[in-house]
Amino acid sequence: MNVDENKIIQSFENWCKKLRISPGWDIRIEFVDDINWRKTGDFKVDCDDRKAVLLLNRANPKQENLEEVIVHELLLA
Repeated sequence: MNVDENKIIQSFENWCKKLRISPGWDIRIEFVDDINWRKTGDFKVDCDDRKAVLLLNRANPKQENLEEVIVHELLLA
């Protein structure tokens, strides 16, 4: 699957604003290129520092709709 990084980042930033996560949190997205990573997305949170990282599988995603994965991970965080 070919991932349009700019489109994904734009979608991520849009959903962070819609869900009112930013600007209160320092949140960013990272793409994972490890073909052995079994998840499509994962979320790492540091509540004390109000920082978070959304990890998104670019190499071997299990789902094609990455925007849906972004929303799913943001809502479960």
